Amino acid sequence: DGGDDGDDEEAAEELRTNAMRLAKRVLQAVNNLQIRHRGAAIAGHLSDLLGVVWGSLERPELVARLPDLLTALSLDVVSAAAELPATRLDVLGQVASSFREVLLPRLALGKADHALWEEDADEFVGRNLDMDMEGVVEVTREDSELCSGRKSALKLLQAMVDDDLAARTRI
Repeated sequence: DGGDDGDDEEAAEELRTNAMRLAKRVLQAVNNLQIRHRGAAIAGHLSDLLGVVWGSLERPELVARLPDLLTALSLDVVSAAAELPATRLDVLGQVASSFREVLLPRLALGKADHALWEEDADEFVGRNLDMDMEGVVEVTREDSELCSGRKSALKLLQAMVDDDLAARTRI
């Protein structure tokens, strides 16, 4: 009966929406924990979670179905861990091994990016960088409008560069 198919599709979509909301809340909670508790106490608990998050980001078929916000939050969890001394080396090792597959696609510009740039350059910069057209740095907010996979990939890339610069200056 055709009516059951529609109900099944609605139920599946509702389940998917609820799963995405839950994933968003979990990732936001982990980000908040990392920000508030920057010590080794949380590092032991992050190891397995980081493996799951990064492993998910390494699966293009999964990431293609994720909203950009969830990809951004996942990258934020990884970059926050890259800033913690207790988890930095593990994170940087994971990131370096799959940089091309995970980060580069987030940094690449697509047709939608070009169209947004042509339509509203200020909006494009606000969505993709932590600054406006005048170079003024914005305070990062937990606003889904300001959260993007590209911005989060840039933040992770910055954590990698900062770590590399710190290592070079110690020599």
